[in-house]
Amino acid sequence: MRLSTWLILVPATVIAAALAVANRDRVAVSLDPFSRETPALVLDLPLYGVIMGSLLIGLILGALVMWVSQGRHRNATRELRAMSREIAAARAARPAE
Repeated sequence: MRLSTWLILVPATVIAAALAVANRDRVAVSLDPFSRETPALVLDLPLYGVIMGSLLIGLILGALVMWVSQGRHRNATRELRAMSREIAAARAARPAE
């Protein structure tokens, strides 16, 4: 691993561990937007689980949006490779002069 990776990964891991230790109290997460008094679905999770789960969901959604937005570049690269193969095949089929 590169030094820059270690300089980022180790402090991030230490911060995440400290966050988990400091926020281990359980909280009720209600997934019912219509009933505050008697929600249909309530999850009792540790606070660090809610925080890290939210970060993970955000990371996945951000990666998905970036992947979808880069689709036209992947298509252009695919077309360029196909054209390069066609040119190479045409040059190989052309008789030597």
